[in-house]
Amino acid sequence: MRLWTFQARAAIKELETNGILYANWSRYTDTAWKKAYAWMAQEMTQKGIACEAYAPIWAWHSCSVWQKGPTLGDARSLLSDIELENGIQTIELECPDVLVLLSNYNAWNNILDHFIDQKPIEDISITQIAALYDISNIQMYNSIQATLPYLQQAWVVDIRPLKLKVGDYSNYNEKELV
Repeated sequence: MRLWTFQARAAIKELETNGILYANWSRYTDTAWKKAYAWMAQEMTQKGIACEAYAPIWAWHSCSVWQKGPTLGDARSLLSDIELENGIQTIELECPDVLVLLSNYNAWNNILDHFIDQKPIEDISITQIAALYDISNIQMYNSIQATLPYLQQAWVVDIRPLKLKVGDYSNYNEKELV
């Protein structure tokens, strides 16, 4: 399955040095985000994709159009200026389908709000969970994200830096990642 993920230089180095990249839980200091990611890791386990002692790695399957990679606008809306200044790169990969959990990005954000607003997990409805896995209707701002337990160097098709100026909010939505 073709995917794209944004990763910091240190993660790229770890992938190249070790041949594999795991997301350590220690990198998530915000409790709400950590709980949300742990919830997604549980969802992955229920679907037969175990993250073991690691957090999920997030990637893109489709951005607004089926199997269309992210644009500079997608990167700009997701990453902080600090992350961009420190050097984010895009990894394009081809990985085994059995290790990927696809989900609806908009529906994920609705679930994520439960954690940010510190609502009980039990308040996440069956309808919201069903929407999370409904990836049949991809439209603008309704993309498909992917979570994986790890990345392997052998899956890498390309690694390229984001060519994005910090503080520049011009219209990047049409610009492909180069």
